[in-house]
Amino acid sequence: CLLLFGFKEGASPTKEELKERYLSLAKKCHPDLSEKGSASDFQELQKCYELLQGKSRKPVPEWLKKLREDYANSKDPFP
Repeated sequence: CLLLFGFKEGASPTKEELKERYLSLAKKCHPDLSEKGSASDFQELQKCYELLQGKSRKPVPEWLKKLREDYANSKDPFP
C-alpha cells in the first residue's frame, strides 16, 4: 500500500502526508472525476488508505454471518 501512495517501502508517513496523497490520487482515479479512473482502482485506494490510517472495519455480527451463509447455501432464496 505504501508504494501505491508513492512512499518508499518501510516509510512511516504522517497522517497529513497520507491524507494529502490520498486526496490527490483520489481525484486521479475516481471514476466520476477522471476518464482514466475505474471503480476497482478507487476501491483499492480506499482500502489502502483505511489500512494505513489504522482504521479497522466493524466486525460482522454472528447473526448476519449465519444469514449470509444460509443464503449462499440455499438453492431457492425465496421459498
